[in-house]
Amino acid sequence: MRLCMIYWLIVLTFSGISMAFDNHAQILEKKFTIVLHNATFTEALTKVSETTGIKFAYSSNVLHVPEKISIKAEDVTLRVIFQKLFVSQGIEYKVRESDNTVFLKNREAEKGRASTEYPDDSHKQEGNITGRITDAGGFAMAGVNVIVKGTTNGTTSDKGGNYTVSAAETDVLVFSFIGYTPVEVSVNHRSIIDVTLEEDIHSLSEVVVNAGYYEVKNSERTGSIGRVSKEEIGKQPVSNPMQALQGRIPGVVVQQQSGVPGGGFVIRIRGQNSLRSDGNEPLYIIDGMPYSGSSFSGAASSEIIPNGNPFAALNPDDIESIEVLKDADATAIYGSRGSNGVVLITTKKGREEKSHVDIGIYSGFSTVPHFLDLLSTPQYLAIRKEALRNDKAEPGFLDPDLTFWDSTRYTDWQRELIGGTAYTTNATASVSGGNKDTQFLMGGGYFRQTTVFPGDFNDQKISGHVSVNHSPTGAKLGVNFSASYVFDNNNLLRNDLTRYITLPPNAPQVYTSDGSLNWENSTWQNPYAFLRKPYQGRTSNLISALSLRYEVIPGLYLKSNFGFTDTQVREFSAFPIGTDDPAYSIKTAISVFSNSSIRTWNVEPQADYNKQIGKGTLNVLVGTTFLSNTRTGTDVEASGYTSNAVLEDIMSAASLSVIGSKDVTYRYNAVFSRINFNWDKKYLLNLTARRDGSSRFGPEKRFANFGAIGAAWIFSNEDFLSDSELFSFGKLRASYGVTGSDQIGDYQYLDTYQPFYNTYQGQTGIVPARLANATYSWETNKKFEAALELGIFKNALQVSASYFRNRSSNQLVGLALPSITGFTSIQSNFPAIVQNSGVEIEVQSTNLKRQDSFGLRLST
Repeated sequence: MRLCMIYWLIVLTFSGISMAFDNHAQILEKKFTIVLHNATFTEALTKVSETTGIKFAYSSNVLHVPEKISIKAEDVTLRVIFQKLFVSQGIEYKVRESDNTVFLKNREAEKGRASTEYPDDSHKQEGNITGRITDAGGFAMAGVNVIVKGTTNGTTSDKGGNYTVSAAETDVLVFSFIGYTPVEVSVNHRSIIDVTLEEDIHSLSEVVVNAGYYEVKNSERTGSIGRVSKEEIGKQPVSNPMQALQGRIPGVVVQQQSGVPGGGFVIRIRGQNSLRSDGNEPLYIIDGMPYSGSSFSGAASSEIIPNGNPFAALNPDDIESIEVLKDADATAIYGSRGSNGVVLITTKKGREEKSHVDIGIYSGFSTVPHFLDLLSTPQYLAIRKEALRNDKAEPGFLDPDLTFWDSTRYTDWQRELIGGTAYTTNATASVSGGNKDTQFLMGGGYFRQTTVFPGDFNDQKISGHVSVNHSPTGAKLGVNFSASYVFDNNNLLRNDLTRYITLPPNAPQVYTSDGSLNWENSTWQNPYAFLRKPYQGRTSNLISALSLRYEVIPGLYLKSNFGFTDTQVREFSAFPIGTDDPAYSIKTAISVFSNSSIRTWNVEPQADYNKQIGKGTLNVLVGTTFLSNTRTGTDVEASGYTSNAVLEDIMSAASLSVIGSKDVTYRYNAVFSRINFNWDKKYLLNLTARRDGSSRFGPEKRFANFGAIGAAWIFSNEDFLSDSELFSFGKLRASYGVTGSDQIGDYQYLDTYQPFYNTYQGQTGIVPARLANATYSWETNKKFEAALELGIFKNALQVSASYFRNRSSNQLVGLALPSITGFTSIQSNFPAIVQNSGVEIEVQSTNLKRQDSFGLRLST
């Protein structure tokens, strides 16, 4: 009851904030800065709408301004801007302040009509027209504009897609929504008109993608960036956001290490760049905050997930989009951390709309779709005997299937061990809303998934997410805050039972008559022993980000990102009495307790400047990064338990020993910059540079420089192709640059020591583990790419082909000196080269009427 009251208190508080920021001031007296150069009238309206937050309503056949528009208005009232933009063009306007909508009309076009006055909301019509608006998939569309053509009389659809508007029998209704093709429908004496809107494929190239420190239109990017949207993620019943990338972005290989809930993933972007197995992980960024892709688990981890799974602590339903940066142009701005590519995860934000609640729930089940065709018992025994005869050998004690086990017994171990049904349940709920000044979103979710193995093994997650954006119209300061929390409770097997599905079909029974495990006189490894060895991993994960943005002068913004993550992992595993072969005479039990912690804070002050230069747009970004990451952990083995009932009580053990510990701090500092120039939306140049310093490198190689250059030519905007019916979009782009990697471990350049496993006079000593190397330094990756992108038949068919070549220089552990513990390693200065290249081809086609799509992706 208390939690329920707190929940609704927070909801009402945010709703109050939303209402408190409603704008009832005179919008025409607010001051803004608008700079336009040779812009079309549509581009001018879009710019004003983005800057001021107002909406325009007009009829395209009545309102026609062929001349290009150039305006430079700095810190002036909207009334003055409208005077320059509309009145000078013979356009009249009217403001409806209830929703900040501006209605436009051409005076010349209206001459000769009975009345030139704007119709107000009380304008008498012959009747009300009602209906429902849906998309091509049949789903209701909220917020669609419905306007009587040639007038300012209109409305918007509600969350169910329903609308009501007053219109005459001879009027025409115009239905419009961003990203969809407008539709005009004649009333024609009807009172009910249902409409289906189709997605405007031509606008797909204008999708804005997240490039990390900046955003760029998809059509104007000079780098290689793949994107998976929330719609694609939402169509997949996945528990791990990395699963949503499988097969959807060329050049990105996502390999799941096991099929069980909570299993880890290996992600490789354009192949392998390092000979070290731990040096190929991409950089993960969540809302601007670096996120560790390394294992969270300790010594108590289940053997079925040997590398852990940090992304199990994320909720896919909280994600707005996932972008993958691949080439040097896109990744060099991340310097020494971008060599293996960058995965950017953006969480959902509130939207400008009335407060509403979204609730979603699904439940399903899954089974192994196909089993191997295995031999029957007689067939198996016949082949086994034939094999021994061919070797001129007789069955012995190493052949229990022929000498000791029942030759008439048959067990289908596939169906026995992986023939169960895995159930999945996912429930989410969120409340969001706001106005043009403030938007909020708050939600939570519950997820549970079981396995196909026998027994009650499952992965459960409880999550929460909150986001608040506040950027008042005309104000200089903007604030964005988001936070996500996930608690994951993972109860898995200690081993992968799939390795036992090929047991002989006449293998012994699993249990004896008294219910204990059957070891059949030590002639086999009973797979059901693992069902009695418990494991439990509890992970709590907090990710928070705060962004501040302040406009110093028109075009110059100072901003800073602040981030903090805190991941706590508590694990328990046990080897109870009775789960080992009695021949080993093990009379006591063992438990292992692991506690791990990862805390990271990140601060990134930045300055962003935009300037219109003739037909071009110049953008300059300069910033710096301060990051600190601390990882601590302890693994304790408790032994000597005489009862399985107290295995989770560490104080009930006869003896305790620390089998592992860590306390590692990683610090990182960088200065970065980006210069982007866009001339006439045809010729693009992008320069990025970064200087990095990392605590992982020796004092003589602590800092290094990285950078890239990218260029693109949008030839479809040239005059000779502007009216082409075949090519709706065409672009050539290329990039070259140097990125790096610091995934080489901490303190590797220092003299390090480790405890000696033997004692001397009752004392534990230490021995050398690694010798110092002052030049221990960076891995570098030189990347080149060239690509062609085409949109054919109004982008109904989109083709992208690219060639890339990567050349990585690595440092290896090449020498070892003998010591009393075996060998002491030395980091060598001999470079190792890893080269990979390939071609990526992507073809996409969309049928507007059926909203079907298919893709062909080939990569090497």
